[in-house]
Amino acid sequence: HGWIGTERGYYFTNSSGHSWSLIVLNYPPFFAHDMYFFNAQTGFVCSSQNIYKTTNSGSTYTNIYNHNSNERISSLKFIDQNTGWACGSHRLIIKTTNAGINWNLISMDSIQNECHDFIESADFANENVGYYAGQRFCGGIWGTSFQQLLKKTTDGGMTWNNVNIYT
Repeated sequence: HGWIGTERGYYFTNSSGHSWSLIVLNYPPFFAHDMYFFNAQTGFVCSSQNIYKTTNSGSTYTNIYNHNSNERISSLKFIDQNTGWACGSHRLIIKTTNAGINWNLISMDSIQNECHDFIESADFANENVGYYAGQRFCGGIWGTSFQQLLKKTTDGGMTWNNVNIYT
């Protein structure tokens, strides 16, 4: 099985990519920034400030989380069926330990900060070790300058350290 997110929904395959079907979602505005499926039935999709869950291969979705801010959720990663993280703009990092029933804020930059991180993608090796890639914007909301970032956590996302990507 496979899924690829688009602005209107996502493409789904159950033939190892030999054929694809477009699944149009009526949850405007919907752009599947990232998707994570445990199996052919159960998965999550992040779109703007929301996280949706499906238990029927994407035929229907339930909105299980709304961030209630302008921060976009751009990345989802689970290490097992209970523990996962969602990340996004202004260094937004939220975590679930109960399969998405509850999400807890781990960190987020203040919108008033001179500089803020936009997390484009995150991945976790286990409950403690994870990485995120993104950009740091300085000089306003979208910034007048930016730099590429790669950061690592060894405490489940509570603190992050730079990884030198320019050697």
